[in-house]
Formats: sequence, structure tokens, C-alpha cells
Amino acid sequence: MIHHLRQHGTRVVVASNQEEASLRKLLRGHKIEDLFDAVYTSEALGVRKPFSDFWAAILDRENSSPETTIHVGNSPNSDIGAARLGIKTMLWDPGGEIGSAMRSKKNFRLAHPDVDEKEFFRLLHSGLVHPFTTFPQALEALCCPPSSPALTE
Repeated sequence: MIHHLRQHGTRVVVASNQEEASLRKLLRGHKIEDLFDAVYTSEALGVRKPFSDFWAAILDRENSSPETTIHVGNSPNSDIGAARLGIKTMLWDPGGEIGSAMRSKKNFRLAHPDVDEKEFFRLLHSGLVHPFTTFPQALEALCCPPSSPALTE
């Protein structure tokens, strides 16, 4: 997926709540550090997910806008802040729970005190949040990625 995005001229950055030193060690250990144009951590930015200020700081540093940015994440609890800003948010949903909640019109159970379940459900149906269970499904949903940062975790 990262190779596909980069081949189409999309900047790909990491956005994580993980400590910067351990995240960089992890990326180097998996030999994937060079796949990313930049690495942003809550430690360096001074604000954590799910707060929208986390993504606003990255958009500012990347000179980008919510309309031209895609966030790929794996935690509804942490990643809702991107959707709150109007960033198209792709959520890794290997068990299909988010997609199931979306289809059945039931609220999805969230565990973060700053994340309102009704707000998440509204965002889920707004077209801003897209759960995916396979990478081909994610690529299909992305269709024609914008040539600006794709925020990945």
C-alpha cells in the first residue's frame, strides 16, 4: 500500500502516540524507515491522539489540508481526531466490527474518555471514516489518492 501511494506521488508520513526513540527503532528494525517522508510523534508535537490538534500540527508542518489528506489508522479510539478535522480516515478493521456496526446502524463501543460514541457513529456514516479488512479493499476505497500526506500508523 505504501509503495502504491508513493508511486503516485503521495507523501507518506507516520503519525503515532508512540515514544519517538522506540518508534524510530521499530521502523529501523523492520527496515521500513526509508518508506516514509516524515515521522511525527505525540512526544515531539506535544499533543496526543485522539485530539484534533495532533493532526492539525502535522497538516501545518506538511503544508497540507484535511481535504487533500488521508489517514490510515488502526484504532477508532485514537484516530477519530483526524475525521473530526475532515480528514478522510481509513481504519484497519481485521475483525470487521466497525464495518458491521456501520451496516447494522448500531453504535460501535469505544474505550477512550474523550471519544463520544455517537460522534464516531456520525463520522462513520459521514463518508469520512472508511473501515477496511484487506489492503486491496483499502486501495479500492482510496481510488485516486491525493498528492499530499497520507498519514499512516
